[in-house]
Amino acid sequence: GEAITLALFKTLGILDKVKIVKVSLKEATDAVKNKKVVGFATSSPPPSPAITELAATVKIRLLSLSDENWEKFKEKYPVFTRFIIPKGIYPGIDYDVKSFSNPVGTYTISDLPKDVAYKITKAFWENKKIMEDMHPFGKMLNINDIVKLGAPLHPGAIKYYKEVGIKIPENLIPKN
Repeated sequence: GEAITLALFKTLGILDKVKIVKVSLKEATDAVKNKKVVGFATSSPPPSPAITELAATVKIRLLSLSDENWEKFKEKYPVFTRFIIPKGIYPGIDYDVKSFSNPVGTYTISDLPKDVAYKITKAFWENKKIMEDMHPFGKMLNINDIVKLGAPLHPGAIKYYKEVGIKIPENLIPKN
């Protein structure tokens, strides 16, 4: 989260207007509760238990990234995607928050057998309901977003995605 926040602040030209303090998420939420800081950034997927607890104890506000600022950031860092934090996900937040997310994937060695990578990919997507039941973020996972990843896919994963009708962009197909 820290590197992403620094990149965002630099892109928006506000890095020199804020004081960055490196602390854990727990320390950050405690600092807000104790009025030691006015805010913090996190890359925790919503709903983050730490943010939920904070919002239950003090009034918080989540800041949206304007469309104009999002376009500036996306132009410089195209790997990120627009992400809306839905209203009601945290106590007192009765509005959608325009944010962004970075792609999350499962990574492996390139010489993992193709059939193993295929089976892992297939098992993940065919059992997505388990993820949905474990964490609300699981409901936000969309197989079609796989084309937004920034690293080449394993040939076994490509086989599965093609089977389910996903067109794989050239930049995600390994060169060797």
